[in-house]
Amino acid sequence: MRSDTVIPEGDQIFSFEFAPTGEPDIPTGKGVLANVKLFVDGKPVGSGDLPVTIPLSLGLAAGFSVGVDAGSPVMTDYQPPFAFTGTVKKVLVDISGEPIEDMEAKMRMYLARQ
Repeated sequence: MRSDTVIPEGDQIFSFEFAPTGEPDIPTGKGVLANVKLFVDGKPVGSGDLPVTIPLSLGLAAGFSVGVDAGSPVMTDYQPPFAFTGTVKKVLVDISGEPIEDMEAKMRMYLARQ
């Protein structure tokens, strides 16, 4: 997935939302269908549908990477290693399945109304 807009320089908060839209087909090696959304500073900047995901866990040595793709590329638009040249200050992964509520943004909104 790519952003529909140019991401400005400076500090940004990137969020990614994964919503299953189907059932996995484990016997054929396919995980759930899903809709994904990309946000920058709480604003949607891209979305798409994943026709397939990984059906099972990846094991102890696998996982996800932040700032680089050292393994097999997930698309043909780039070749690994595809390293981010900026600075990633913090990463938070929430797999609860619950929507994330940005309390800081909510407070800014309330304060702006006064």
